[in-house]
Amino acid sequence: FPTRRSSDLLLDEVMGDYVFRIAGKPAYTARLEIRFRSAIRIGETVKVEGWPEVHRGRLFIMKGKITHADGTPAAEAKAEMMLAK
Repeated sequence: FPTRRSSDLLLDEVMGDYVFRIAGKPAYTARLEIRFRSAIRIGETVKVEGWPEVHRGRLFIMKGKITHADGTPAAEAKAEMMLAK
């Protein structure tokens, strides 16, 4: 089984990439909360998603999730991301 760090990295990267594509600037993760639901096996196909919950000025509050191919949740995340100046 991959470490929890792998899920952290996937969720942080997807949410940060979303902000970059919308704002055209990098965003720095100020806070990241993850709830692990079930293990992901090495080589397993998963779906990783990220979307904005709130956008105020330079602050983006993002949500994200990882789901197994059958649709069951593997992890859910909430992040506060700040755009670079």
